[in-house]
Amino acid sequence: MGGGKNIERERYSFSKLSSYENCPYGWLERYVNHKPSQNNCFAEFGTYCHSIFEAYANGKYDLSSLADIYEFGYADAITCKWPNNKFVDLESSYYEAGKKFFEEWEGYDESYHILGVEEEFTIPITDFDMTGFLDLVYERNGKLIIRDYKSKSEIKKSEQQHYARQLYIYSAYVKEKYGRYPDQIEFFCFRKNHVLEIPFCKEDYDEAIQWAIDIVAKIRNEWEFNKSPSQFFCLNLCNIRGECPYGKYWRWKK
Repeated sequence: MGGGKNIERERYSFSKLSSYENCPYGWLERYVNHKPSQNNCFAEFGTYCHSIFEAYANGKYDLSSLADIYEFGYADAITCKWPNNKFVDLESSYYEAGKKFFEEWEGYDESYHILGVEEEFTIPITDFDMTGFLDLVYERNGKLIIRDYKSKSEIKKSEQQHYARQLYIYSAYVKEKYGRYPDQIEFFCFRKNHVLEIPFCKEDYDEAIQWAIDIVAKIRNEWEFNKSPSQFFCLNLCNIRGECPYGKYWRWKK
């Protein structure tokens, strides 16, 4: 036996699959045609705060220093322009909310047994792989819990299934590493210091895995890659908004 070549398995992440759901055309341009990718202020803010959470959970920063660290590095971390909003100054609102949170947050006490921080993983699902980063894995009061930090002020009931899919897919890795599924998945919407706790449900886990399988199948069978334009998304969130004709159209309309 010999002469065969190892075929590299396709690799996806939750954000990559969600990107296809948001806009197949944008997915094509970013992941297939490799158009230059742009960041956005919301993502920069989230990434910056994630880095502070990570360092704190790893014992690099003391809880009392987090507010000062947040203020010190903020201007260098968030460089994208904030969109205009007629109701609120988004730049000031996000900055002040982050500052207030890190000034008041009580952190993780001795009841939190932290098992993993920003764990990168790759797990097989049928004939493709899923990759991701687990923000926090911990045990508390006998429960195994996975936590994801969100800069959103809240996760609405209508959004819950979509966001929960991410941590349900990540639960496959938890099962592989720790020998059991988590007892709870949760989202820490830190700007409002609110934790959304969701008891683990095997049916919802199965649905999330099937969702990933179905989206990969759609991508493989896609030919048209239609656009799904939305003014706010195209102008402020899309990673290829500088290259996409719809992003250019909305800028022209302004």
